[in-house]
Amino acid sequence: MKVLFVTHRVPYPPDKGDRIRTYNLLKFLSERAEVHLASLADEPASEETLACLRRYCARLAVVPLGGMTRWARALCSLAVGRTATEGAFNVPQLHRTLRHWAQETRFDVSLASASSVAPYLRSAELRDVPAVVDLVDVDSQKWLDYSKASRRPRAWLYRLEGRRLRCLEQTVTGWARAVTLAAEA
Repeated sequence: MKVLFVTHRVPYPPDKGDRIRTYNLLKFLSERAEVHLASLADEPASEETLACLRRYCARLAVVPLGGMTRWARALCSLAVGRTATEGAFNVPQLHRTLRHWAQETRFDVSLASASSVAPYLRSAELRDVPAVVDLVDVDSQKWLDYSKASRRPRAWLYRLEGRRLRCLEQTVTGWARAVTLAAEA
C-alpha cells in the first residue's frame, strides 16, 4: 500500500501535541505501508530531523512555508473571502512536488494532518485517491476561542477566521473518505 501523507508541520522532533500525533502516525503507517511524506516547515529542518524521518519514508519533501510571502498569501486570501489559513498554507512548491509525485506513484490513500493542508488532496492529480483528513483539535474552534479572549480588532479577525475555517472544515466531510479528530473524551 502506498500512502501520501501531507503534514502542516515537520513531525519531528515529537515535542508538542500536533508533532507527537503526526510522528506517531507516521511510525505506525510506515510499519504497514510505503509512506511518502510531504511536510511544510516554518524553519529549515536539521540533518538529524531529516535522517530520522527518512527511516519511515519511501520519499520525503520538506517545503518551506516562506516568511513574508506566507503572510502576504494569508492577507490576500482573507481579502477575497477565504481564510487566512488557506492562503498561508497554499505553497506553490508543495503543489508542484505533489503533482510530480502523483504522476510517478499511484497512491492508494492520501492523508492530511490538518485542515490547513487538506486542500492539497483536492488537486486534479489526487482527486481520485481516497482521502483522510485529521482535523486534530479543530482549528476553527481555536480561532473562535481566541476571539473570546481578545479585544478588537483582533477579536473580530479571529472570529472571522474561525467562522470561515469552520465552513471549510465542514466541506471536508463531503469529499474525504474519513475525518478524524481529537476530543477531550
